[in-house]
Amino acid sequence: MNSDSTSRARVAAIADGMIAARSGTRGSPADSRDLFLAALDVSADLIYVVDTASGKLLEVNQTTCSALGYARDELLTMTIGDIQEGSYAAGFQKRLAHLVGIRPRAFTRKSVFRRKDGTTFPVEINARAVELGGKVVMVSVMRDVSESERIERELSLSEERFFTIFRSSPVAMAIGTATDGRLIDVNDRYLELFGCRRDELIGRTTAERGDWVDPEQRMELVRRIESGEKIRNVEARFRRKSGEIGFALFSMEIVRLRGESVLVTMRVDITERKRTEEALRQALEERECLVRDLHDGIVQQIYAVGLRLEQAQRNVVGGAARSAADGLAQAITDLNTLIRTLRGHILGSPPQVLDGHQLRAELQELARSVDGAQRLRFRLEIDQEAALRLTPDRANQVLNIVREAMSNSLRHSCGQHGLVSLQLNRDGVRVVVEDDGHGFDRDRAGSDGQGLRNMAARASQLNAPLKIHSSPGGGTRITLEIPALNGEVVR
Repeated sequence: MNSDSTSRARVAAIADGMIAARSGTRGSPADSRDLFLAALDVSADLIYVVDTASGKLLEVNQTTCSALGYARDELLTMTIGDIQEGSYAAGFQKRLAHLVGIRPRAFTRKSVFRRKDGTTFPVEINARAVELGGKVVMVSVMRDVSESERIERELSLSEERFFTIFRSSPVAMAIGTATDGRLIDVNDRYLELFGCRRDELIGRTTAERGDWVDPEQRMELVRRIESGEKIRNVEARFRRKSGEIGFALFSMEIVRLRGESVLVTMRVDITERKRTEEALRQALEERECLVRDLHDGIVQQIYAVGLRLEQAQRNVVGGAARSAADGLAQAITDLNTLIRTLRGHILGSPPQVLDGHQLRAELQELARSVDGAQRLRFRLEIDQEAALRLTPDRANQVLNIVREAMSNSLRHSCGQHGLVSLQLNRDGVRVVVEDDGHGFDRDRAGSDGQGLRNMAARASQLNAPLKIHSSPGGGTRITLEIPALNGEVVR
């Protein structure tokens, strides 16, 4: 039951009680009247009875006396017009006549009453005309609504401020229902963000608009906020009217506006930021790729040429002029190849392995380029079918890993024999590079070297486990297990 129906019921009960008290159905009339007035005096509402013919106050409860600042005897000498503010006092006789005419129905109206000290306060009156002792009287229950009107004014002011901020906000804001996202209102920035007109959005649900790229994400966010969680700056994708996908930091809040609970959402467009971040990420990846290629390719080739020149120098000193000349000629050839490779990096088109046949040839050339430069000799065991199983990108990664591993063996192992193996295995292709050198303690050596980091990064791109087995005096063995692509079965 709402407050109006409660007040009307109270008026009816009071009227019936007064009639019963006056008729003397419960004990003597005087006793009944005193008991009934005592009951009215404990009411928090202002209760009074008015003669509809003259407007004179016939009875008041103590709450009325306290609220108006009069004694009961004073009020009983006054009319209802005497205690109302001027504009409301005028025409009270007409209102009383109207009340008599609509018997037995009650009516509700707003008014402003004046206290004895001249101050005023707003009230809400629920009144009903009844016949009592041969005359028609008005029984009224009145409530001071100063506080509720203050709250209403503050709420109205708060909502006014909210809508001022809502309209002028540089953030895309919308008001809608939590369940289906039906839009009630949006601001101008929201229209700009989605590239829509207002009539294309208002009244339409999330499903009808199709502006969430991931509708399940919205459902999850609504579930979380309804459980009391705060939703702030959650990254979410949205779809513009044009179909373009954008990114926004999404926040939502359930608030009460104009007496209803609504969902207020805010979107901060970060699409350009995401594009910049993606461009930067790609640039960093390209830089890392270039650094790896330069280190694993150019630097290692320079190192191999240096080894060949050192061997040629030793041959000159040792009197082996023919071997020295052959070594210098090969070094010149390698330098020319290196220059072409470096030019390709500068122009953005470095040479690439195109297939398994070329990979095998490159590995053979790599072994040849270090042959004779030092006492370490590499033996090749290349299964052509295994090489053909590798895509060009995988073949290039394998070539660079092998080149780095061979270079490390040449520089650090002091071994005499090495092996480069590329074979099929049950799960894909296995690559092995090993030497019989003095090895190293991995715990002491760590993994901070650029070469080891590069091998690990390339293995990660191949989705292939990279295993390094080494111990002092036990040589080094590097194994790369490359899985088959797309579920292919290796026979």
